[in-house]
Amino acid sequence: MNRISIEVWPPRNAEEDVKFCRTLEAAKQLDPPFVSVTVSDRRPAVLTRETAVRIQREFGLPAMAHIRCFGLMPGEFRREIELLVEGGIRRVLVIRGDKPSSMNYAPFGTLEHASDGVRLIREMKAPLLVGVGCHPDVHEEALSADLDLFYLEYKIDLGADLILSQAFFDVGVWSRFVTRARDRGIDVPMIPGVLPLYGLAQVEALCRMSRARPSEALNSAMHQSEIVVGKAHTLELCRELLHAPEAPGLHLFTFNRPDAINWLLG
Repeated sequence: MNRISIEVWPPRNAEEDVKFCRTLEAAKQLDPPFVSVTVSDRRPAVLTRETAVRIQREFGLPAMAHIRCFGLMPGEFRREIELLVEGGIRRVLVIRGDKPSSMNYAPFGTLEHASDGVRLIREMKAPLLVGVGCHPDVHEEALSADLDLFYLEYKIDLGADLILSQAFFDVGVWSRFVTRARDRGIDVPMIPGVLPLYGLAQVEALCRMSRARPSEALNSAMHQSEIVVGKAHTLELCRELLHAPEAPGLHLFTFNRPDAINWLLG
């Protein structure tokens, strides 16, 4: 099972911490190659860093800290990298991060793209495995699929070691994306992301976050029986991906719920 990595949110209070711990305890049974820890306005970098360190020290699992670039001064970004390394973290996922609704461009002198962060890490010679993201259904802001792939290739050329994908509904989307990426010469490991469908809320969330859209059949079935259909679809997608020659594993977005881990273990 150690081809399955997971993603968690940093807990912000006692109630969230209980769910977080249950998820990590369940994850131990998967023996994941790493546990990635998200970062956002609601869960800032310091909380991400502390949670990543805790995962390694308390749960004995390798952690990958997300680090966002948009709006950070280069010095701020470098300091965060130094703190992660000092804390024993050896894996990061470099993301642009969400733009504020009122800001189309990063302030002058700050980082704007994930590629900026990858470049700085390699200039620092930090002892880190560097992951970056991709969108099999094409990034919502991309002008075209080809341009989206060009920027992914650029991040790899700058020194990224690993690609983690946004989630999608159909394994065919992943297969076609990998074929196009390999045809461009992208040869680093590419790991597909799986969003467990606990209910319609997850379907709607994925549609908001990307251009991914469920088939009419899946959408209709989910409206009839959310948890049964969602579980069946999640498990089938995981099976297909774990048997796909182009996938070295999969990455499970848990939402700090052990449900999908238990589905897989069951």
